[in-house]
Amino acid sequence: MSTFSEIVGRELTDLESAAEAFEAAAGGLAEVKVDYGQRVASVSTTGSVWVGEAADAASRQFSNTEAELGAAEAEARALAGLFRDGYAELTGLRAQVVRLAIEVREAGFTVDDRGQVLDALGRSDIPELADQRAEARYELQAEASRLLGLFAEADRNLRLALEQVVEGRDERRAGIFNGGASGDADQVRAGRAAELAGRVAAGDELSAAEVAELRQLVELNADDQEFTRLLLDDLGADGLLRMTAQIGTQLAGDGDVGTRLNYTHLQDHMATALATATRVPTLEPGSAEWGQWSRTAEGQFYTRFMSGLRESGTARYAVDGVTDQEVRGYHLLATLMEGGPDRGDDAYAQRFLHDLADDIRVAETEDPDLWQLRAHTTGPDGLDDDDLAWLALDPMDTALDAMSRQPAVAAAYLDPAGDNDRLEYLLNERSWDHLVTAGPGTSYTITRGDDSGTGFAAALQSATTGVPADTSPSATGLERSEAGVRIMQDLVDELATNTSRIGDGGDFAFMRPELARMTGAYMAEFQDHISDGIVVMPLPEQVVDLRGLEVAEFLTQLGRDPEAYGVLTGAQQGYTAASIDFVMNEPTESTIPMAMRVQDSAVAGAQIAGLLSEARADAIYEAGIASDEAFNSNVDMAEEWAGVVIDEAVGRLAERYPVAGPAIEFGVGFATEATFEALRRDESEQYTADAQGLYLSGYHAAIAAAEQAVTAAAPAGGHNEDTVADLHNAVTEVVSLHFGRRISWDPPIQSG
Repeated sequence: MSTFSEIVGRELTDLESAAEAFEAAAGGLAEVKVDYGQRVASVSTTGSVWVGEAADAASRQFSNTEAELGAAEAEARALAGLFRDGYAELTGLRAQVVRLAIEVREAGFTVDDRGQVLDALGRSDIPELADQRAEARYELQAEASRLLGLFAEADRNLRLALEQVVEGRDERRAGIFNGGASGDADQVRAGRAAELAGRVAAGDELSAAEVAELRQLVELNADDQEFTRLLLDDLGADGLLRMTAQIGTQLAGDGDVGTRLNYTHLQDHMATALATATRVPTLEPGSAEWGQWSRTAEGQFYTRFMSGLRESGTARYAVDGVTDQEVRGYHLLATLMEGGPDRGDDAYAQRFLHDLADDIRVAETEDPDLWQLRAHTTGPDGLDDDDLAWLALDPMDTALDAMSRQPAVAAAYLDPAGDNDRLEYLLNERSWDHLVTAGPGTSYTITRGDDSGTGFAAALQSATTGVPADTSPSATGLERSEAGVRIMQDLVDELATNTSRIGDGGDFAFMRPELARMTGAYMAEFQDHISDGIVVMPLPEQVVDLRGLEVAEFLTQLGRDPEAYGVLTGAQQGYTAASIDFVMNEPTESTIPMAMRVQDSAVAGAQIAGLLSEARADAIYEAGIASDEAFNSNVDMAEEWAGVVIDEAVGRLAERYPVAGPAIEFGVGFATEATFEALRRDESEQYTADAQGLYLSGYHAAIAAAEQAVTAAAPAGGHNEDTVADLHNAVTEVVSLHFGRRISWDPPIQSG
């Protein structure tokens, strides 16, 4: 195994030189073969110069020699290809090692030949510095060990591939050279990986070294389509699922820590390999383009694999150590996918995710109980929290969660345009309850489990807002699309009509935080509706129609959730701030006094603030909570979503009003920070003693936010102190009038 310093100090150009030498040798052998055929072998085949038994015998020998020359050429070209691939791979790894060496040195450490990261100044044993530098050293050590292992594995794979070419034989019984040699290193590596992976799938016990070898093989080549397709073709869908089950068994055991860690990494790298192998073009099945593509090698692989997956996805598999229950193949596939890449060019392909989700739907429609598994409360073989942390309970939800990292992919799947009924199925027909738990006496209850449905919620949020799940909205900004508007329309049509579904105990109550983010992205429509059509800022080109819906009750039910309350409060205050700024600073020919127009811009925000504050007070009272800490803990998230709501509004206005746009952007930049000081102060105010105080705190916070929006907008328009004071009075008045039917709170009437 090469040492760290050997890797850094070696240029590896000898591998490139070897490739060039063997390529030249192959060319020379090809010329010799042609010359031999023309000058020697032809003597016995012309039929006029040499005839008879001796000529026939010589002809056979000449043919053998020609074949041997051809085999030598093939072997030389194969060796050239392997040396060339090896040079590229090892050079790439060496570059990573060199970069790490620089990073280590800049961090004040050094690396010895064994790859051990040491303190460059010998301070590793100084107690007062140990804790300070331990984390940095640990991370650098982990990366050094990883790269050394990968380099050693790549070096070993090259040696094995070269040996296989040189020692291998073709179909000729007496040949010296290997005429069937392949210079494709992927075939050699995939063959070895498939051998080891097949043994894992069969339940064989691999040595620690073999597990490490398999992990490194897959890690090195997980982004190589040829390698991954060769590997999955060899394993097949059934083999992949059996392998995943065996990995689960190994992780649940008490074996060697290092080996278990290798199995953990192997599972993640196999997920990446799956994503790479199934990365196919987004073509519509049944189209002419699809028909042409399906006849290619890539298309044939994909068809074979997905066909095998449909068959194995509903089959039963044992996962010893995790549960005594048999799980379904799609359970195992979903478990594997959860560790895969979820963003950028490496993410799962749209065609694969859509096909997979559709296939899962077909399977569960035929058997609605297909995914049901027993929880630990039903007996010793049930799934506990640790088991469920590894095993994915709901395959459909996992597929949707993978889509949620790619807004366009999620939107394309859920878009109700045309005859696409996927959203209708997921929203109104599908059951999200798959975990069997113990009920009263000897009865059982089917519940959702902690995570089922969260992928659906994330996909909805991603599709309607354009913000990938688990991504800061400020990093991407809102990106509403026509498909997203259609999805939001169908979603609100259902949930703002049947609001009990998002109320406490409702089947979609769990997605109130995501629904709040979606609502925040469509705050223009919600404020327009709540204010009965008071037009302040222009609406987006494509809008959600809220007419005839129970919008107030929809917002109220969302406001009962702490996270949803924070996001909605931030979004409505942010949009109100942008509206006030627009009125104060955008040139207008309106003859209506500014104070009245500023009041109009604050009406909807005041009404929504009142709804949310009442919902918060009701929820806290009914839950018996003595403070609103849970609600106020989401202030930072609320501010972030308010910021992107403002940015989206400003972006639209800047396109329509290029002169006013910069002024608006300048003004709301201050409002974004200022408007949340009231929320933050809630945490230390005396009003947290009871729900009535919380309701009043929401009222005062709404007034403060409106006043701060005026203050922040004033400098951009050059408004003087008297104007600002008048506008403060105006927004205070309008909040007082529209915050709610009252500015006090009474306990809700309890039934029974």
